[in-house]
Amino acid sequence: MIEKIELWQGKEACSSCMTTFLLPTLTPRPAVLVIPGGGYTSVCEKTEGPPAALAFNRLGFHAFVLNYRVAPNRFPAPLEDAVRAVKIIRGHAEEWKIIPDRIV
Repeated sequence: MIEKIELWQGKEACSSCMTTFLLPTLTPRPAVLVIPGGGYTSVCEKTEGPPAALAFNRLGFHAFVLNYRVAPNRFPAPLEDAVRAVKIIRGHAEEWKIIPDRIV
């Protein structure tokens, strides 16, 4: 299942969001948060995100692609987005069939 999830309520649409790449499974699986590059000025979400997420899916991982805040935002905004994404993933672990201590 592929779905976009906003990380912060009230922020500009997808200024910081993540896309889910969930496996159709009844058995809990490990998960990976893909954080594409971009050098704090852009996020290579389309070219680096989905290809990596789908590769992890083929290996049996649920995957999530982070679209984090970049310029004019400054550090620690991208780090805060990554921390928030992991918290959301952990918070939905049971619903999404994720092993909570196997999130990378």
